[in-house]
Amino acid sequence: MLVAISVSAEFYVNFYSSYGIFGPDGESGIIPNDGDTALIQLLYAGENDVIDDITDYNLSTGDDVVLDSFEYTNDGSIFAEYVTGVYGSVIAPYLGNGYIYGRVFSSLVPSLGDSYYVGSLIQAPNIDTSAIPPQLPSSYNLGDDQNNQLANLTLNFDSELTYVLSISSDAGGTVSPEGSSSFTGGSEVEITATADLGYLFSAWLSSDGIAYSYANPAIFTVTSDQTLIAHFGEDGSDEDEDGLSLYDEVITYGSDPTLADSSGDGLSDGVLVLMGLNPTVNFSNVISTVQAMPESFGVYGVAFVNELQASITNLTEVTMSQSNEIVAAQLMLAEVQAELTSTIAQNTELEAEVTVLTGANLALTDSISALTDENSGLTAQVGQLQASNSQLTLANQGLELSVATLNTEKIDLNEQVASLQTTNADLESQIVSLSTNANAVLLDEIATLESTNIVLTGLVAQLEFEVNTLEGDVVELQLEVADLEEALEDAYVSYDKPDWIWDNHWHYPWHKPNNYWWGWGNPPARYLPKWGREATVGKRVKMKRLKKRWKADRQEQLAELELELCVEAADDLASGIWSATTNQVMIDVPIGDSDVKFYRINYN
Repeated sequence: MLVAISVSAEFYVNFYSSYGIFGPDGESGIIPNDGDTALIQLLYAGENDVIDDITDYNLSTGDDVVLDSFEYTNDGSIFAEYVTGVYGSVIAPYLGNGYIYGRVFSSLVPSLGDSYYVGSLIQAPNIDTSAIPPQLPSSYNLGDDQNNQLANLTLNFDSELTYVLSISSDAGGTVSPEGSSSFTGGSEVEITATADLGYLFSAWLSSDGIAYSYANPAIFTVTSDQTLIAHFGEDGSDEDEDGLSLYDEVITYGSDPTLADSSGDGLSDGVLVLMGLNPTVNFSNVISTVQAMPESFGVYGVAFVNELQASITNLTEVTMSQSNEIVAAQLMLAEVQAELTSTIAQNTELEAEVTVLTGANLALTDSISALTDENSGLTAQVGQLQASNSQLTLANQGLELSVATLNTEKIDLNEQVASLQTTNADLESQIVSLSTNANAVLLDEIATLESTNIVLTGLVAQLEFEVNTLEGDVVELQLEVADLEEALEDAYVSYDKPDWIWDNHWHYPWHKPNNYWWGWGNPPARYLPKWGREATVGKRVKMKRLKKRWKADRQEQLAELELELCVEAADDLASGIWSATTNQVMIDVPIGDSDVKFYRINYN
């Protein structure tokens, strides 16, 4: 059983076929027209290591896992239909030594009857799971570099499967149809959300609160069990231009959204709200009473009242100015909403394309769900980090207290250092008095070491002379070795035939006996016998060849040794100048016993 190891690492995938992926006819590409879009996927073959059949609209394949999906569009280039050079990055659990494979669908949202191609099944290499993150496979060859890959498979599965579609709404509106219903896979359902007064439709949400990109109304294709929740937001429009939005007038305050002054007291609804008053209450009597008996309400003097009225007027003007700005912003919002309405109308005309994109959005929704889970995990990590930060803050406060304590200890230590310095000064004075006697002893030891050094210097000089003498001897020995190697350059030993060959007296075989005697023949130096290296034939004698021949009367055999001697002559021994001549000497050695085959020749 393969063990899944959760890691986060980039998995670069190369979906590539150098010859092209073609439709069932084998002639036109799987996406032959400009703008045609193919769906390309990379999958893990699961624990059974085989490519499982597709069983539903979600393109499920048993225990196989989709690692990543790509869209590829024919842009009109000559090789576009070949699906070449598509790259992607996967963040997914690595699946041990399992098998992976790729597939290409002729449509972005595959349906029954569509053709598709499945690539080769390859095994991922061994991964060192101790590495973090481990190195994952670098590429996957979709077409396996083969000619004319055919999309010869047809999408076919049990289309009678039923799925449950649940549709509901948040506060602020209703939906149609509402509730949970069962539909056959592939069924198309028209869904509509209607906002209450004061609300606007915002989006369709999943049960996890993830927004879908469906329009309203929309044609929804049922491919799995799914929950759709209509979400509504506040309507910020202000048709009566009183400074309050439609949501505030209808939902919050209950004022008339068609009248700027719902209470008829001469102040707009927005002004009353700014003054902290209820816009549905008429404050005319209060205003008249205050104006008739100002002293009863603690108001004295016309000037004060005029000043207060001027302040109210200024406040009203400011409020109206802000209200006008709000109205302008609401007008801009109305224009945007009009453009949005126009866009929705255009989207309605493109329902066919929306249906195609719906499947892609489902895939994206799954990805968003996975990312949301990852975000939740990261949020939890952030919480943990914040808790750790709090702990570190407490620890930092403790460290600050420790620093204060250390500073106090530092002051104490400085005082101790001052005391120690005083003590050190006393010790230094004592050392000065003691150093005079110690120096006298050291001077005596130095004199003794110098005399010893003179003796050692003489010994070193003597050793250097002996080394030079030995180096001269080594040079002489090297010359002797060179002479010996030249003398034996034609030596040879036959390890195969120790017997005599009488047919050719220049080609007698050699034999290497255990006592390393030198035998007959004219061999190359690479088979030089050990005796030849150790024999002493004289410093300036070069031994050329040893052969066997008959005397003229054929009555006696001789062993003939041809030597090359270097004879040196000098006029004056004191001069050390010698002249050399080379002479060849033939030495005949009588053979008294025909059974003797080896001789050793010493030169003294």
